[in-house]
Amino acid sequence: MSRRLVLYASTEQEDADGATASLLKPDMAAPRTVRGWWNDSAPYSGGALPVPGSVSGASAFQALRLVQQQHPEADVQLRFGPRAAWQATEEPVPAGRPDILPDVKRLITGLSPGCSFCGTTRRSLEVAHIRDWPETRAAVAAHPIRKGRHLRARLLFHSPWNLLMLCRDRAHGSGCHDRQEAKLITAAELREARARLDRQPHARAHYQRYLDQQLLACAPLAGVDENALLEVLRLLNRLAADAGEAPEPYALNHGQIRVDIAHAMIDYGSSHYCADNLAQVSL
Repeated sequence: MSRRLVLYASTEQEDADGATASLLKPDMAAPRTVRGWWNDSAPYSGGALPVPGSVSGASAFQALRLVQQQHPEADVQLRFGPRAAWQATEEPVPAGRPDILPDVKRLITGLSPGCSFCGTTRRSLEVAHIRDWPETRAAVAAHPIRKGRHLRARLLFHSPWNLLMLCRDRAHGSGCHDRQEAKLITAAELREARARLDRQPHARAHYQRYLDQQLLACAPLAGVDENALLEVLRLLNRLAADAGEAPEPYALNHGQIRVDIAHAMIDYGSSHYCADNLAQVSL
């Protein structure tokens, strides 16, 4: 993963205000000093930045391009305002693994009553992740959207397509989950095994149940993964087409929620709180 160098272009007054400085509508004509940090945590130590000591708003973008040219190995970003103010608006990435939501677990166990990789039902089965928690945390930390990190990390980690059932044999280490942890099964092999679950004849019923449960359970603080719901709509449409059917629109919650699978559309009607609480998590 490339390192991230964040450039902060701030005025003297913004530096004096520190964490209380306003980040709204920065004065683009005011003289600004550009400073940089690797990964937005350790002070920059990669040599002199190839930018003048003082820049205007317009020349800050020229400074950005200069740094991008000098450090092609880094993901270079530009922000207007002091670093302290930006840090004050950002959530930390959660450290502990979040619990899987019951609806998602019900979907995965329904799709895969046996091991998703080898098919066995003779060993104990566990819900496993293709992309592990440390990798998920790193992806969320590197993403430019800093708000809602707790929700984004949870939804990304527990995306239906990051999960599958793997068998476990702790005594001999021969189960697929044991072999995954030993790096004997690759992420590409697991993704192919996960993709096979969506091609099963019974997949359509399980995804339809999951979609309806997610829509009906939407609550102000629950958070719903908009990208996952859109992918489910597309998948259901494709599965219906494979069966030679054209899915008809239907309603939930006494008509307040209307679902049109054929056009991948959801109308929440008066349930605006649900639409406002969708969280996009693609990384």
